[in-house]
Amino acid sequence: MGKDSLWVAWITKNLIKNRNFWSLSIPNDCSWSWRRILGDRHLARNLIIHRIGDGTTTKFWLDPWHPEGILANRFPHALRYDSILHREALVSTCISNFSWNIPEHLVNNLGNITTRIHEVEIDTGMADELVWKPNPSGEYSLKSAYNVIRPTSTKVPWAKLVFFSMCIPRHSFIAWMTLHRALKTKYKLRSWGLEVDSTCSFSQTSIEDDFHILFGCPISKFIWKSVLQRLGFSRGNLYDWLRDKLVHYSFQWKRPCEHRSKTCLQCLHISCMIRTKQTCFHYYPHE
Repeated sequence: MGKDSLWVAWITKNLIKNRNFWSLSIPNDCSWSWRRILGDRHLARNLIIHRIGDGTTTKFWLDPWHPEGILANRFPHALRYDSILHREALVSTCISNFSWNIPEHLVNNLGNITTRIHEVEIDTGMADELVWKPNPSGEYSLKSAYNVIRPTSTKVPWAKLVFFSMCIPRHSFIAWMTLHRALKTKYKLRSWGLEVDSTCSFSQTSIEDDFHILFGCPISKFIWKSVLQRLGFSRGNLYDWLRDKLVHYSFQWKRPCEHRSKTCLQCLHISCMIRTKQTCFHYYPHE
């Protein structure tokens, strides 16, 4: 969202009110969204930095511009009444003749801040600029923000078996749950203490667990074999095909456009269709 947007203008005028955004206290009567924005400032602090130009719009103690981050917590008690580098002072107070120039009487109070300040390049011919570090362009984007704060882990080898071009989201979700052994089967519900009949609603003979729903049930087997025959697979034993083909492609995925890989994807999602139909049967047995 651009800094010139109506929303930003309204927030600046009615909620920030010429105060420093980073040091605002969270009001007791604010909206949920504003409370979350203020509560997540600690995440944003390390993701933005002020690129110093003339220093006239960046606060020395309250804004992120120094290599050591926001300096508010390091504000020396001795400077609370200082006329130059008080708590609301701008970075421009320490710039003179196109270079850094900290008054001598303040050097001893600043310690390591003074030492590292020369690491910051300045261009007094330009205004200060806010840079969003996760994006190479320096511009904020919702995508870059989401990617940097969301939890991440190693990509699983079966990722493209579940999510691929033109997949059906409902089937992808069920396939994802299947590979995580997270389907709410009757067997699992019973293990959680629910009083349910754990036998399959179709076969009425076997325990309804993950494997039975998708591959072991006679109806599932019939659909699998019918589809596989139409796709040119002639294996007589369904388990052999699952072992040799589906598992092989899920762990040795090389070319997602390969015909047989597509076949595996289609079959895996067909199994999810089976699960969808069985779920409907559980909840709407008379339809």
